[in-house]
Amino acid sequence: MEGLRFVVDQRGVRERYAKLERNFKRKIAAKERASGISPDKTVLDEAIENIMERREGAEEEIAQRAESTAVVMEKERETAESVRKRSMERLAETRERENQRNSK
Repeated sequence: MEGLRFVVDQRGVRERYAKLERNFKRKIAAKERASGISPDKTVLDEAIENIMERREGAEEEIAQRAESTAVVMEKERETAESVRKRSMERLAETRERENQRNSK
């Protein structure tokens, strides 16, 4: 067969990685439950473990960024609220002065 090719898309890679990760976790858990067996790691196991560590680190970093962004957004909202409140107070004072002038 000359035209045999594999079409790989992002979804397929993601699903395959998820399957490898699940199987790796099961394998490690089973070996840890077994009495006295130290798990021998293959190159694939080390690679999956490395990828899992990087992914966890990236997820933590994303969570920290989201948290800091939320704090910044809250501060900006509070600042905007105080500016709006001050401008409304000034508007009320201006209207009060105009009412006093008109009543004289």
